[in-house]
Amino acid sequence: MAQFSVTLEQVKAELARIDPSLGEDHKYYKSGLFMVAAVLGAGQSDVALHKLTGFSRGWLIRRIKNLRKAGIWRDGQFFHRWDDEGFGAVELRLDIKTAEGELDEDRDAGVRRAAG
Repeated sequence: MAQFSVTLEQVKAELARIDPSLGEDHKYYKSGLFMVAAVLGAGQSDVALHKLTGFSRGWLIRRIKNLRKAGIWRDGQFFHRWDDEGFGAVELRLDIKTAEGELDEDRDAGVRRAAG
C-alpha cells in the first residue's frame, strides 16, 4: 500500500477548515477532498489519489483533466489560491466547479455564440 505524508483524516480536517459548509453529504465534497489531498501530499497522480481517497480512477481522471485544461494543475504544480492567507472557501468552490466541468470556457463560449 502506498505511503503518504498525510492521512485521509487529516485531509478531511483540512477540507472542513477551509470550507466548513462542505459536509460529507454535499455534492462537491468528493471533489474538494481529492483536491485538498493532492495539495497536502498525494500529488496529481490519479493512481496516488485513488489509493488515498478510494475514489475511482475514472472519476478522478475526468476531474484532473479539467483542472489541467484550466491551468490550475500544471507540470506537477498547483496554481490555486484557496490555501493562501485571506482566501478560502470561495476560491476552493471555483476550483471544484472547474474540476466538475461546470466552469468550462469552451462550453460557455458556445452558449455566448449561440445567444449572440
